[in-house]
Amino acid sequence: MNNLINVTNYNVATIDSREVAEMLGKEHSTLLKDIQGSGKNLGLIPILLKGNFHVSDYFMESSYKDASGKTNKCYLVTKMGCEMLGNKQQGEKGILFTAKYVERFNKMEQALRNQVPQLSEKQQCILAIYDGGQGAIQGAKRLSEIEIAEAVAPLEAKLEEQAPRVAFANRVSASEESITLEEFAKVISDNKFKISKIRLMELLLKRGYLNKSKGKSEKLPSQYAIDRDMLELIEIPYQDAYGRNRLSKKTMVTSKGQEHIFKKIDRWIKEEELELEERRKVIELAQQDMHNEILIVRGI
Repeated sequence: MNNLINVTNYNVATIDSREVAEMLGKEHSTLLKDIQGSGKNLGLIPILLKGNFHVSDYFMESSYKDASGKTNKCYLVTKMGCEMLGNKQQGEKGILFTAKYVERFNKMEQALRNQVPQLSEKQQCILAIYDGGQGAIQGAKRLSEIEIAEAVAPLEAKLEEQAPRVAFANRVSASEESITLEEFAKVISDNKFKISKIRLMELLLKRGYLNKSKGKSEKLPSQYAIDRDMLELIEIPYQDAYGRNRLSKKTMVTSKGQEHIFKKIDRWIKEEELELEERRKVIELAQQDMHNEILIVRGI
């Protein structure tokens, strides 16, 4: 099995899941079930998705053709993906697998460092102009197109960035009524990126807009958010199973709160991603230290 160590378009070293299966002493079909799940076995990818992790940091879906020409699924497994699979192994088998993939990735990373940088299209055009002849004319024309595109790109990006905000502002100004957290999560999903009510509540809770209320699915607004007219609390009358009159408390997002949170939420998400990345780095270093200690103890 050749060329099963790959470098993606993002210069990320990966190992084909078929090679990983061999290193683990497993059938490839069994490893695929471990990665993507099957039946009662939840699988690593569904668990990562549930935890809002970027699956591509661990596993990238790919394919290969077998001897008969049939296309089959496989995965390109990153170093973090191998570490995750290694953590599922125990004893000598786990240690040997760790040693194998660490050696492979070290070689791949060294190869990446030794690569000669490729010329960009713009650099190739400049070189063609320098060489002269018919290629110089074509190079000059293409260079002009590239430079115009580079000048226009930031303006287009700015317009694209502002488009959801403008559309959202128009939507809010058209209706001054407060909406529920669930409705607001849908507004964000329609205009920015997909987000659930639970995820939205986590972000608001972390930043002091909601109060912690143990055991309650509906988090209540903090005094901070109420004083600033961001959130409000309403009471909805209802009758319980015994016919008694009750009041249900509901958190509502005001029009001012909608605009404020809509502008801030991109930064909040980026901050969360940075925190997760830092945690991953700490875990990776800790796992590497532990691995090194095990190798020293076993004299490997």
